[in-house]
Amino acid sequence: MANIVHAHQWDEGNSQYFVSLSPVRDELGLYESVYSNNSYSTSKKSGISDFDTLHCYGYSPVERGLACAGQSNGTVNLTNLLRPELPTLRLRPKQSRPCNSVSFNSNGLMAAGFDKVRNDNCLMVWNIEHYARTSSHSSQGEDSYKTPLESYLPNEVISSVAFLKDSPSVLLCGSYKFIRELDLRSPSHNYQCASKSSPLISVNPFNDNVFASYSETGAMALWDRRQMRTGFANSEPVLSMNRVLGDKKNAQGSFRFSLVHQNEFATLNEGDLLRRWQIGIVPAMPELGIRRPFYGNTAGGSGGGTFGAGGSGTASSGPEQIPQTPEHGPRSQSYMSTNDTLFISSVLDHKTQYDKVAGFDYAGDATNANAVSFMCIRQSGQVFRMKIQESPDATSFDPRNEIAIVDPERVVLINPSDSARGRASTSSTSQQNDKYHRKQSYASEDLDEDSDGDERRDSRTSQTDRKGSYNEQTEEELAIQDQQEGLLDAAAVLDGDISSIIYKRAQAGYAFDCEKNIEILDSLHGDNYLKYVWQWLKSASRAEAKGAMLSKKLDLGFEGVLGIWEGSAGLRGQARHIESGPISEKDFAAAMNEMLAKSTYPAFISHAVAGGPKQAYRRLCLRVAGWNFGLAQLETKLQELEEQGQYEKAAGWAVFHGDVDRAVQSLASSNKERLRLISTAVAGYGAYKDSDSNNPWREQCRKLASDLGNPYLRAIFAFIADGSWTDVLDESSLPLVERLGIALRFLPDDELSSFLTRVTSRTIRNGDLEGIMLTGITPRAVDLLQSYVDKTSDVQTAALIAASGVPRYFASDKINAWTEEYRMLLNSWRMFSQRARLDVTRNKLSRNGKGTAMIKPPPRQIYLRCSHCKKTIGGKSTSKEEAGMKGKTVAAETSGRCPHCNSPLPRCVICLLPIGSSSPLNKVKGDGAAFSITNQYDQWPTFCLSCNHGLHSGHAKEWFARHDVCPVPDCSCLCNSKSPYKRA
Repeated sequence: MANIVHAHQWDEGNSQYFVSLSPVRDELGLYESVYSNNSYSTSKKSGISDFDTLHCYGYSPVERGLACAGQSNGTVNLTNLLRPELPTLRLRPKQSRPCNSVSFNSNGLMAAGFDKVRNDNCLMVWNIEHYARTSSHSSQGEDSYKTPLESYLPNEVISSVAFLKDSPSVLLCGSYKFIRELDLRSPSHNYQCASKSSPLISVNPFNDNVFASYSETGAMALWDRRQMRTGFANSEPVLSMNRVLGDKKNAQGSFRFSLVHQNEFATLNEGDLLRRWQIGIVPAMPELGIRRPFYGNTAGGSGGGTFGAGGSGTASSGPEQIPQTPEHGPRSQSYMSTNDTLFISSVLDHKTQYDKVAGFDYAGDATNANAVSFMCIRQSGQVFRMKIQESPDATSFDPRNEIAIVDPERVVLINPSDSARGRASTSSTSQQNDKYHRKQSYASEDLDEDSDGDERRDSRTSQTDRKGSYNEQTEEELAIQDQQEGLLDAAAVLDGDISSIIYKRAQAGYAFDCEKNIEILDSLHGDNYLKYVWQWLKSASRAEAKGAMLSKKLDLGFEGVLGIWEGSAGLRGQARHIESGPISEKDFAAAMNEMLAKSTYPAFISHAVAGGPKQAYRRLCLRVAGWNFGLAQLETKLQELEEQGQYEKAAGWAVFHGDVDRAVQSLASSNKERLRLISTAVAGYGAYKDSDSNNPWREQCRKLASDLGNPYLRAIFAFIADGSWTDVLDESSLPLVERLGIALRFLPDDELSSFLTRVTSRTIRNGDLEGIMLTGITPRAVDLLQSYVDKTSDVQTAALIAASGVPRYFASDKINAWTEEYRMLLNSWRMFSQRARLDVTRNKLSRNGKGTAMIKPPPRQIYLRCSHCKKTIGGKSTSKEEAGMKGKTVAAETSGRCPHCNSPLPRCVICLLPIGSSSPLNKVKGDGAAFSITNQYDQWPTFCLSCNHGLHSGHAKEWFARHDVCPVPDCSCLCNSKSPYKRA
């Protein structure tokens, strides 16, 4: 089976070297991967095929090019892959048998493990230092080094050997029963322990104390040499997992420790999946002797992992259960250990672009020490390089919805204001890829020019040059295109996020001006339902400003249709009584009549329901809904619609007011032949309206009511087919205000109550803000806004809409929370002016019928204190002489002295008058009356925080427009470098 290993000690600059074993195990090859022009190109540098069947191979960590290969007959061949013309040294044991494993150390020794045989040891160590030094100069003396330096372990199959990097005299060896540690300086081994997964051994390149053993059964175990020597757990691994290796036929090439990250290893599964296992460590706590408790098996990943030294979910010294106490429940356990405990923190799967992968190893990146790549070899001998795009380690949004994505290779900043293609500003350590892509793995090189096209997942033809090297960038770009197909653009997603929308609205002035809000929504292509809401709020604000919804005892400003229809019961939980005490239904009716008397336009109501006990309720509800016009005003509106070409809507409105003949006229006046034909069908209503029979005309009307695309035409035919408004009111495509107008004009009282309650519940449940005309700005509206915020996260609109009723009519913690969130959002965007206008306008809207503001003003944030007595200047006095002090304060403002201690206030260094008194320049320019805002600002005190000298703001502005130095003589402070008046 083919295999490959990264000889990372041989790497030079941008060149990486890999030693490979051919699929038929008759050739030892060397591949070089060179980074150039932002891509890797890999080519075969040399190959030595003068071998029989090879069982194992290895390379020297100190002598570049020196490698060895063990054959099935026991011969160990030493050769130089960088100098293939040099002779090969062949080392043989006394008796022929397969060589299973070889390993070099940094002191010129090489160890080999063999199958067992009678009368000979199975672990042999040769000193090849002389050959390594002289092979490049002489080919003589080849027979002088065949005798091993040391030999160990008779009659036992040695399946793997590994020297330690930091302890070159220490050798680990694995067999089918034991793991042993040998010190070549000592005649006896350091320790041995029994293990079922010990045939193959791999040492962590970052930590010699940790090594892995694995077998063809797929089992894997991690061991800690420090614990094995102590005797506490000399027969148990620190972490063991079953069925980790997927390729049981080639276990030797299916496991690799990472050369990039310290606590990571990778396995090959089924020839097309590389699985990276990342190890977490729970540090020991010897002072306390306590582990954090966990319940059951918490192994991560697949394969059924177990933790701790016992391999069964325990730490190395075993668990000690705490007795059941009120503090510790019956399930609590404490694990006491003086050693670290390992666990699998995460498992990352990377699908290879090519299948039938036989071996792999980690390959670093020349541009980024944290980047992960793999060099893979297929069963056909084809070698390719695969770069791993890491998953993000962290993501963070800033207040402007810019997102920062951090992975081990780069930091990517995506701005929602970028173009539709999502240009990203990238600060990258790799300088290769300035866009962020989702987690992906893609193959980038193909070295087998003769490989079958059927074995490739991608049907594209690879581009290879004459030397067999492949340009990574071409395949990489194609792979990225495959990954991005069907994905939304990141910048477009961020730009459409609600925070970006709120930011754009706030910048455009989206606040309490309803007319301006509608214009902003038009410019930003906002939701039409939001426009309807602001249109209703505009009408409600206008009516409230005119006092149209105000009586002597009742304030119904911003009340909804349902609240008015329910009468005094609909006002529960609201402070709408101008006078103290509860209001009766009689008082409510009297207040409605008082409000209706202010209207000069009588609303149309069907004769079938006119004159009922709640006629006044209907009329006021029509006013609140905005459909309180009569038949005279209807004709004007129909003509306007016809002039705009909206013949279907004009016909619908006519039917909604009970005038079918006017609807026929509107359709017939259209220049569209289709509408004129429809008018003929509608005209049949006059002939069949009094007939109860189910004639063909009615059948065709019912069919058209469901088949036509225009909602107004569907509503017209639904009504004329049966003479009932039920289907019309259920037509959800019609605006809610029009359906409300129909219900208020034609439905009996009990049916109207049921309809209003049902529609209100549905709009609240769906978060449909168009239902604000039903709920008004009342406690019901809080539930409606809650559903809307849950659906859209638009706290901006929710806070602005609710400000008209909270806290003026009722209090709501939800509204306060949304408002505070919006205020904090504006502050985070540094939109302090918008936030201040929001606070000021909310304060104005909170004034009740008596003119009292329901929002408490914020406390004073800035105080002026006297530098002598430390008391506030101009503040309220708490002394008994408060009345007298008020007069003193006024006098102090003109005299320039502290009203408490009579000490002089600081003087302006320009005019030498006390700061706080009027500037003489303003006295000359002013007329003694009110000053403009600019003149008032010029009188404010300004201090340099470095030299503590003070000026009038106007004098500071004039001085520092021409100078940089403090105006005080002998003061060299460069106040202008810290001043807002710094010259351009």
